[in-house]
Amino acid sequence: MQYYAFIVQNGDQPEFSFVSRVPDIFPRNGKFGDFDLRRLTFAVEPDANSVKNLVLRQNPVLMDMDSDEQAAPLILARDVKDFKVECLDTNSGEYVTEWDDTNSIPPLVRVTLTLNGPGSDAYGNNPALSIQREIAMPSETLPAVEQTAGPGGAINGNNLLPPPQIRR
Repeated sequence: MQYYAFIVQNGDQPEFSFVSRVPDIFPRNGKFGDFDLRRLTFAVEPDANSVKNLVLRQNPVLMDMDSDEQAAPLILARDVKDFKVECLDTNSGEYVTEWDDTNSIPPLVRVTLTLNGPGSDAYGNNPALSIQREIAMPSETLPAVEQTAGPGGAINGNNLLPPPQIRR
């Protein structure tokens, strides 16, 4: 669970974290060598001047984040007014701001990033830019043989269900 958790946290300290295979052109690839399966963590954090920034930290799955990545994350956006992640609940057809289902990943995620505009007041009035994207989160269920003790989901030698059919 600790390595593959899908984390959505909104509010005062928003965070969006998940494990993904990244392409060769992904930022900071040279730092991680051949480890293309990484935990990506997007968070909004204040800088030394209390300006909120959207940052990205990453680490290879099954490895701890190194101190350099922790101390100096990649800054993706400066002067952030709001960052919100919503997940499509397939049962209701509505977007929700929390994802508590530990055994699945939502099929769609809606991310909204709002930046303060130049000359914004202390309340963030006059936003210069608000960006909203819906992102498909492709995932695949593990075959039963990989989830349990034996072929076809065998537990204690009892095959309760036939093995799943995998279509590609």
